Amino acid sequence: MTDKFFPTYELEIQTSNGSIVIPSDDKRYFNIEATVNYRYSESPNTCDITIYNLNKTSRDAIFFDSFDYMQFRKMTFKAGYGGNLQMLFNGNIKEAYSDRSGADVQTKVSGWDNFWYNNNYVNETVQAGANRGKVIDTILQSIDTGQGVAKLVRSKFEDEDSNLRSEALKGRPQDLIKERIPQDASLFFDDNKIFVLKDNDVIGKEGNIPLINSETGLLGVPVKRNRIVEFKMIFEPSLRIGRAFELQSSFSDKLNGVYKVLSVSHSLSLGENMGGENVTTVRAWNSNQGFNFIGMF
Repeated sequence: MTDKFFPTYELEIQTSNGSIVIPSDDKRYFNIEATVNYRYSESPNTCDITIYNLNKTSRDAIFFDSFDYMQFRKMTFKAGYGGNLQMLFNGNIKEAYSDRSGADVQTKVSGWDNFWYNNNYVNETVQAGANRGKVIDTILQSIDTGQGVAKLVRSKFEDEDSNLRSEALKGRPQDLIKERIPQDASLFFDDNKIFVLKDNDVIGKEGNIPLINSETGLLGVPVKRNRIVEFKMIFEPSLRIGRAFELQSSFSDKLNGVYKVLSVSHSLSLGENMGGENVTTVRAWNSNQGFNFIGMF
């Protein structure tokens, strides 16, 4: 098995007067518990972190009232092995407060990553002859994330029907997009990017995708129903929604194959003396038509 025993992390939280980074220059890793959830849908991805025993100054700076939801305070969370940290969450704070549990002071920070998508209004025009890809670009590339325009990654829709006349696009992006994305495509978010992928398109490079088996951290026996597989493994930060991986299980050959990640959840206990399990739960889909690899983003 690969060395997956000592994951480390980096957490940055924007505050009322700057930002707090853990570990800071003194290299102190506060004990934290974190749950990160990503789904192949337009729903917000979430990150919930509990930090133990911060000082009062830091706790007060982090505090964020959930009713101040029109303010944008950034939160990023990275974790990995051997200094190779990967972005697990890149979004905004939804709520942050502190309380006490026994002898410990707990600072609880909740984040979501696409609040800006649901709180934008599109007012654009596309000219006659614009194909589906151009219309999707016009809708999504006009969205303000609060930190600039989000990067858009999409499948090719240039072969779709074109508009016969110019069209005014006015309304919420989620309403406009649902009318124009074909049934075999979905929109989702990852690392402050917008993805619009056809079902059979996957993020990755053919012949160079992660291998999941008992040697790389697979725990127990995967469960497969109607081409959907679910399994747990030792924390694996490289698995992200929309990406391809290969599953190998010695339990049954029927479980083996190339899959596309539909949801991923990380449950972590990290720090100087935390002894909890660090587990990644994955739900993925296997196409009976094969996948089209569109590269890494």
